[in-house]
Amino acid sequence: AQAVLEDSQGYSGGIALYPYAASDPEASGRAALVAGDFLDRSELSYYLHHIVDQEGLAEPAALMGLAALDSLNESEEELLRTAAGDSGNTLRESAYLIAGLSYLDRERAQSLYDDVLVPALVSDRYGLYIPGENDYETVDNTAGALACAVLLGEEADAGEMVSYLAERGINSYGTPAGPY
Repeated sequence: AQAVLEDSQGYSGGIALYPYAASDPEASGRAALVAGDFLDRSELSYYLHHIVDQEGLAEPAALMGLAALDSLNESEEELLRTAAGDSGNTLRESAYLIAGLSYLDRERAQSLYDDVLVPALVSDRYGLYIPGENDYETVDNTAGALACAVLLGEEADAGEMVSYLAERGINSYGTPAGPY
């Protein structure tokens, strides 16, 4: 798995989802969060800085990735701190920003998790999830909240979200798993 991950890091330093594809900011931020030690951290950091410089808050996953790599500069750190509390964020954006903030200010990240993500959690027979407009968005929202729960030590919530995703996540074909 490490070799596949390393092979997906392109010349730009970011992570490409397919061979010969351009690097994807969201995949790169997520990779920095969960697998930064298996990648060229300086190249990934360079790529994510470039994305933040070009896109700013349009790519909150890049800020999350830089925080996970401990590579935020002062202006990016301030941008992350300010953006994390913005009530105009989608749940997915909030999850990225809260995950990134957990590296800088755990107490504030916990407060935002409790105020923004916990109220959005829904429980069913499969576990906890955050509904979206479609199954893909539901899985994405739940996975983002799961990352926050793990980073903040919310073991009960994390376990329930893992249960949900195991039953209703994405299958090996990249489509929502059943039953629906």
